[in-house]
Amino acid sequence: MKDFTQPWTPPVPEPPVLTFQVLIRASFRLTAERFPALLMFSLAVAVFMILPRAANIAGASTLSVLLSCLSVISLLAALGAAAACTLSSRKGTRASAIQCLLTAATALPQLSLLGILVFAVYAVLLVLVLGIGMGMWMEPHATNAMLAVPMADVALAAFLAGQFSLAAPVCVLEGKGAFPAMARSFSLLRGSRLGVFLVYLILLASNVAASFLTLKMLQAGKSQAVAFGAEFAASLVLSFPAIAVTGTLYRLKTDAKAP
Repeated sequence: MKDFTQPWTPPVPEPPVLTFQVLIRASFRLTAERFPALLMFSLAVAVFMILPRAANIAGASTLSVLLSCLSVISLLAALGAAAACTLSSRKGTRASAIQCLLTAATALPQLSLLGILVFAVYAVLLVLVLGIGMGMWMEPHATNAMLAVPMADVALAAFLAGQFSLAAPVCVLEGKGAFPAMARSFSLLRGSRLGVFLVYLILLASNVAASFLTLKMLQAGKSQAVAFGAEFAASLVLSFPAIAVTGTLYRLKTDAKAP
């Protein structure tokens, strides 16, 4: 028999299911609302992303590694700041870009650990993919394997980026640690994994294509300035859509009235 003396607790609504088309349309709409702030975050991340290359050219390999870590942390902070921007728009407070960045800065320790954990998971899975690829290279169809391994690498990166894309916003806005944030991100994406995977697969494939064009420009004897400009553009091709989509995704997934 049901005990009616206990207080009633309303059920927690399931995160809305988002298809690829819904996510893209919502991203365009919400990006238009906060375009200057999102562009500011993306430009900052793109600058951090080309600094390791500059250090490599200067022969400072240790500095390059440190700057690579810093670029990852800057991207995670930008993802959290973007979520804060889009969430504030929903609540009607319209926080400024600086306020959103300061909010993200409060979670830098958690974001740093999050970056290490995601990279560790990616490295372990990448080793498995490369191990399978090495086995395939020993087979007669080695040419097919040489094409399949880079494609599998991009797909793996897209899958991990998608599944843990909301971990940074969770760290910033919900105050969770790195491990709980990864679990919460995975849970929020229930029912929307394919659409999110396709978005990040397109973004990473575009970035790889832009980086390939940069390499070809260097091989063709173009100046370092032109190469850096192309590298900056490639970084922006990845960072701006990723930041906009992540901010949109967190807003929709935490809004019971999302489409």
